[in-house]
Amino acid sequence: MTLAAGPDLALPRLAMDAWLPTVGVSVAALAVRVISGAPPLPNRFSLGDAAAAAIGLRQVVTATIPVSIGLWLRPREGRR
Repeated sequence: MTLAAGPDLALPRLAMDAWLPTVGVSVAALAVRVISGAPPLPNRFSLGDAAAAAIGLRQVVTATIPVSIGLWLRPREGRR
């Protein structure tokens, strides 16, 4: 946190700094999975491509909702 930016911008910056890598890694993992074309490895839960995409989407949504709520509800000057 810098003094020039003020304490009001520290939390939104932290939220975005955490959200961007989450979304980036999720998209990159899904892209690698789709581009590689390798068949899914057999596993205990029988997760295929659709399940992997659903888990990635859930991860992005789970990261997006708190960030958007936090950015929307942060106090602003003149607003009570």
